[in-house]
Amino acid sequence: MKTMNRLLRLETKLVEDSYRKMSGYIIANGDLVQESDIHASYFGRAVKYGDGFFETIYLHETKLLYFHLHFERLSKTARLLQ
Repeated sequence: MKTMNRLLRLETKLVEDSYRKMSGYIIANGDLVQESDIHASYFGRAVKYGDGFFETIYLHETKLLYFHLHFERLSKTARLLQ
């Protein structure tokens, strides 16, 4: 149990450190852009009807953490929105 707690604390620290480094950036339509450059239309479906989804996946040194869980959620949500 102590080992698991240490791993969770380490992972949390890695996530927090990476978030601070990448804060202010977002991937939009496949491009990494500054968050301030993103503009949403008030007439788009996401704003008007609230349909849409996103998933945040942590990447650490080229490794996606818990990707199988993220992919499962993405797939389930995509099926619901079809």
